[in-house]
Amino acid sequence: MAKSQVFQLPTPDQVADHLAANVPRGPSRLVSWLPMMAFFAVLVISLAFDHVIAAVLPWMALVVVLWFVSARARRVRRLERQAVEVEEMAILRYHLLTLERAWQLLPSLVGVPSVHGRMVSCIAHCLDQLQLYDSAILTYSFLIDRLPGDHDQAVRLSIERSIAQLQMDHLADADDNLRGLRGLVLSINNTVINGAYQFAQLVQHVRTNHFEDAVALAPVLVEQLRPLGVEAAYGHALMALSCHHLSDSPGTDEVDVWWHRATLLMPAVELIHRFGELRVLDGRSMPPGGQV
Repeated sequence: MAKSQVFQLPTPDQVADHLAANVPRGPSRLVSWLPMMAFFAVLVISLAFDHVIAAVLPWMALVVVLWFVSARARRVRRLERQAVEVEEMAILRYHLLTLERAWQLLPSLVGVPSVHGRMVSCIAHCLDQLQLYDSAILTYSFLIDRLPGDHDQAVRLSIERSIAQLQMDHLADADDNLRGLRGLVLSINNTVINGAYQFAQLVQHVRTNHFEDAVALAPVLVEQLRPLGVEAAYGHALMALSCHHLSDSPGTDEVDVWWHRATLLMPAVELIHRFGELRVLDGRSMPPGGQV
């Protein structure tokens, strides 16, 4: 933990430079074929000379080739284990520590594209959660540009980028993105993506003060957000805020029920940290006899 205290949060320029310096690449064909090429070269040499050492050379070369392949496989497995550890920290919401570890691990992953993409995704998510939205948008774009436009992951990342744009009050950019994604979201029919898109629409309604449109989502919101896990808390909290703005009475049970749903999943302090406008709801509790 002490190490995280000296980790400096990167600026957008530093993020751009780090990503540009560590672009993923597939394994080199030369590196892939080099062990076999070396083995066959040694085999040719051994056949060309009638000497006891020449007869042993192919077996020595085979041992070296097997060691090389095994060492490379062990390195990939070790990197994959480290990536899983970083992802587990992200799930536990240790965003600063996760960002530091993913940032440091990224240069080692340029030759393992699938794991590299997962670490960049972790970096984007942590930058987003740490409210470094400019850097998060840049990192989301880095990933999206390297995926087919209709790929499930590209759609999910595009939704996350739109939410970050809304947090930066880039309302026009976010609206254009969400409109363009609507057809893809419907065609994919993935519950997590549907939930993320519904949440993005809710954020958009709140950011543009269209609280009536936000409350119109209420009948399906609980089921739609359920696949998001604890992240659904943000949606419940924003629905409570929307009901609060439309309520004639500050003690309305509906507001308290939605706020209670949110705080069951996540502490109020974390909700308010992500969406500062939720501060007006802090201190509310479940109404007597209320239903969640």
